[in-house]
Amino acid sequence: MKNLKFNSVIILLISSVFMYIVLKDNFAKSMKLLFESNLFWILAAIGLFVIHVFLEAVAMHLITKQHHKKYPFWKMFRLQGMTKFFNGITPFSSGGQPLQVYELTKGGLTPAKATNVIVEYFILFQIAVVSMGTISTILNYIFNFYKYVPALRYFYMFGYIVNFILLIIVFMASVNIEKNKRMAIWINNVLYKIKIVKNKEKNQKKLDKFFSDYFAGFQKLKNNKKLMFKVVLVLIACLSVYFLIPQLVFNALNIPHQLNIFTSIITGVYIFIMSSFVPIPGAAGGVELGFVSFFANFVPKKLLPPALIIWRFITFYLPTLVGGIIYNFFGDRHLSSKKTVK
Repeated sequence: MKNLKFNSVIILLISSVFMYIVLKDNFAKSMKLLFESNLFWILAAIGLFVIHVFLEAVAMHLITKQHHKKYPFWKMFRLQGMTKFFNGITPFSSGGQPLQVYELTKGGLTPAKATNVIVEYFILFQIAVVSMGTISTILNYIFNFYKYVPALRYFYMFGYIVNFILLIIVFMASVNIEKNKRMAIWINNVLYKIKIVKNKEKNQKKLDKFFSDYFAGFQKLKNNKKLMFKVVLVLIACLSVYFLIPQLVFNALNIPHQLNIFTSIITGVYIFIMSSFVPIPGAAGGVELGFVSFFANFVPKKLLPPALIIWRFITFYLPTLVGGIIYNFFGDRHLSSKKTVK
């Protein structure tokens, strides 16, 4: 509980400082745009985010049905809502996966099968992200969309390379069990020598479990290529919907822009990948910097602060709040306790 409170304070503090920096030079104009915003477009942007969560649930439900044919979709949709809360308050969005394993286990899957679902989802999510990143990088190389942010493009390339390497490691961990064991030992020795790891034996057990989990998960996927293709397509659609939200926010504020569907998605990919390794809950600071810097190539920069406020509220603060409410009042443990009282 202390960590949740501390992380929440960190998110609010960093976000507040960044908001102050971007608002201070044009505060009156920004406030005017906010108060005169078009409610229809804001509701449409919220609707897109709900569709994004719905598609996340569809993707994970497709995988879950391979392990538990009768797992209800409404539980998966609820789980994605709760995941937003745990991802939002933990560094690197690391809190969502343990929650998902726990909830899937409560829903009737064995711990091993629940872990397989999360592993399979992660593998396919990485494929979707790297595929979109590769296409976006090629298109930006051809059309040079982001001429005003040369420094941040290097941060993006770093994030892209890390995501790509992570995907390769996941595939390597999924192919050969004997090579997995040797790789786990090698990685553990390197981490121990550079003093990142203190307890060598304990960390070796964690790495062995990581590689064995990914091996088991990929073997299941490998035998169902149709499922792999279907889930990756759903995840690409899911991410694309998410990346279109800023364009609706600009419409809501009557901000002139030069965006279309493709440039909105490509810009969203750049922001997402660039900020994916910011080691702060909610990637606070990195997301805001990416939004202001990359969209400045299509939108007057002085008009971006109010759009950032609404976009961040729709895609982070509101889902985190709603996810917390769902977890604390409508999770399985609360519903079962109410039934017991009756």
